[in-house]
Amino acid sequence: MSKALEIAETIQSEGGALDFDALASLMSEQSRVAESSSLSIATIALIAFWVVAILDSYRVGRVVGKVHEAPLKKKT
Repeated sequence: MSKALEIAETIQSEGGALDFDALASLMSEQSRVAESSSLSIATIALIAFWVVAILDSYRVGRVVGKVHEAPLKKKT
């Protein structure tokens, strides 16, 4: 709502008549910009968590592998 009021004030200060179509198009433009930045942040966070999960799986696999190899080394 605050963005709509801000855009309406901008239109009126530029001397333009307050038109619903102009206000709607400016609001949709503003929401696309905000949506794309939040989508970028979400994508970066998803990739970061994915990389951390891969590294953690590798770490856990090495620990489990060492635990299972220890009894085999004692037998030989």
